Amino acid sequence: MSIDTHTQGLMGAVGPASITGLQHVLVVDDDPGVLRVLERTISRMEIDVRLATSGDEALAIASDHPGGFSLAILDMNIPGTSGPALVRGLRRTCPGIRIMMISGDDAIVSDTSLQDSGVDELLVKPFELSEIRERIRLLLGAALLG
Repeated sequence: MSIDTHTQGLMGAVGPASITGLQHVLVVDDDPGVLRVLERTISRMEIDVRLATSGDEALAIASDHPGGFSLAILDMNIPGTSGPALVRGLRRTCPGIRIMMISGDDAIVSDTSLQDSGVDELLVKPFELSEIRERIRLLLGAALLG
């Protein structure tokens, strides 16, 4: 399977990194290449990763996950729902969850509906793996602090 231009920026060396205590992260994207790269990257940080390819699947996983999630990483354009609607649904299901929204469109930065829905972090593709690892560490650290 070839990697498209959005996924290409995600490819890079994955270095060892760890966060103390088991954290749970939900990654939602309809691109299998992005899901694989993020799953591998986050797993190597010793973080439990669950994957979903649609908004409905993400909400079902969040509802079924007994410990809840500390962080959700969401693609802006997800089948089954809009990004802001999924953010609201996840916040209802997992109070205290941190949300990182990713998109191939840099207009995401000025999207006020995302800011109003409670997105904690915005990241534009393509990005380096070191950048997403650092943002994950920061968001999970904030989740631990409450």
